[in-house]
Amino acid sequence: NTGNGSTVWTVTGQCPGAMNRSTPVCPATYTLSGTYYNLGDKVSHANIQYKCKTNNGRCRQYGWEPWTDLGIQDAWENQGTCSGGDLFE
Repeated sequence: NTGNGSTVWTVTGQCPGAMNRSTPVCPATYTLSGTYYNLGDKVSHANIQYKCKTNNGRCRQYGWEPWTDLGIQDAWENQGTCSGGDLFE
């Protein structure tokens, strides 16, 4: 706005490759390889982010991966979709 009511810029669309700001960037990909997950830690798998919801050790045990039935029931909370971030899934 120039101050006299006229608009200087006109929106014509998004730039190619513009990010959708409503989708959060993915945290690091889940791994059992020497990683110790604690209550509140966030991970991703296949563009879904998860949050560790316990301190009972299940977030770092085989069989309780975030995308499994046991993982979702006992250890991880699905936080919704994410994009970008760690691409090594």
